[in-house]
Amino acid sequence: PEKFLTAKDINQLTDLEQIQLIQKNLKENDYQYIKPFKSPFHYQHAIRDAIGKLKQENVSPQKLRDITNQELNNFDKIEDLYNDKGSNKGKIKSKYETLQTDLKRNLELADIYEKYQTALVKDGKYDFADMILHVLNAFETDPEILATYQEKYQYILVDEYQDTNSAQNTIVRTLGAFYDNPNIFVVGDDEQSIFRFQGASLENILAFKEAYSDSRIIVLEKNYRSIQKILDASRAVIQNNQNQIFNLLNIEKNLKSQRADLKGDIEIAQFSHGSVESFFTAKKIEELIKENVD
Repeated sequence: PEKFLTAKDINQLTDLEQIQLIQKNLKENDYQYIKPFKSPFHYQHAIRDAIGKLKQENVSPQKLRDITNQELNNFDKIEDLYNDKGSNKGKIKSKYETLQTDLKRNLELADIYEKYQTALVKDGKYDFADMILHVLNAFETDPEILATYQEKYQYILVDEYQDTNSAQNTIVRTLGAFYDNPNIFVVGDDEQSIFRFQGASLENILAFKEAYSDSRIIVLEKNYRSIQKILDASRAVIQNNQNQIFNLLNIEKNLKSQRADLKGDIEIAQFSHGSVESFFTAKKIEELIKENVD
């Protein structure tokens, strides 16, 4: 505990306290892009979500500031930046004007993020994402604590690896860094990475293969959930994704259903709204029950 105490008492921030802290920052500071004149708290939830995502990706306020300034410095190098004809000739194209505003808003976000973190330390608070970052920071700044846990955890298993974010992934890599060829076993489904749960990133799976070039890939091809028709149809759709991990790694993947007990055709239906879909599904189940379908 003494490695992590930033104050006499340290407590987790509630969702309400997060919003109150962001509102306080917005009240006390003049911002041009992130604080609309008529609705100063308009972006409060977006700010909270953005700070959470930045922490998940292990991006500090200064790193965000540096990245944004670099983008702004390169802005004038965009080849088609200005309109070359019509009444708007010589003016910045609207899409780039929006991009420029977003970058300036990100600079203000970096300032709020920094003030937010300073206030947390001062008040002895931490938010959910800080729990990972505090550990990561301890590993990077305290060789003793890193050595202790590298010695303690010599076999590492990560389930649902496609759901790991950059900060979590760095902890896994750091724990295993004591050995040239560490005992790290990850289980994941590259096709679920599109959901980006908790900041999950496809790059983590690709980076794993690069970091551990001797690692062995075991492809699980027996499927116990779906019939073959569903597997074949979904495969036909997924194959169109050029960024699919198995395509990038040149690995064949042929799912075979183990559900010989189930038969049926795929029925496609399109709906205007989720509630219409729910109604259709309920009616369909009702009809099947009336037909004594098991």
